[in-house]
Amino acid sequence: MENRDIGRSDRTLTIPVPADGMEIVPDIVISPLLGVDEACFRLGNCGGYYDRTLAQIDPLPRIIGVGFADCVIPTIFPMPWDIPMDVVVLADGSVRQRSGRTPESAGI
Repeated sequence: MENRDIGRSDRTLTIPVPADGMEIVPDIVISPLLGVDEACFRLGNCGGYYDRTLAQIDPLPRIIGVGFADCVIPTIFPMPWDIPMDVVVLADGSVRQRSGRTPESAGI
């Protein structure tokens, strides 16, 4: 393992990553969220780490957001680089999906 600093100048995380080996591309990404809007855009911790990582994967994996039941907000005012979740599963058992997606088509 080696440590790699990622982040912005005002907020940097040191993340352990494998020093070598085969790159693995996920089929599914489970992403924690603090808030989610009606279009399934995620409000995270404002670092942009998930969005920057997902932007490098082609094709995009299924993106499943998980959060508390009361985290739904009208909009997060998404920026051009924000990537919406395909499906959001909330703590009360409710499931939201992006327009055109169903829980079944997203593997839920």
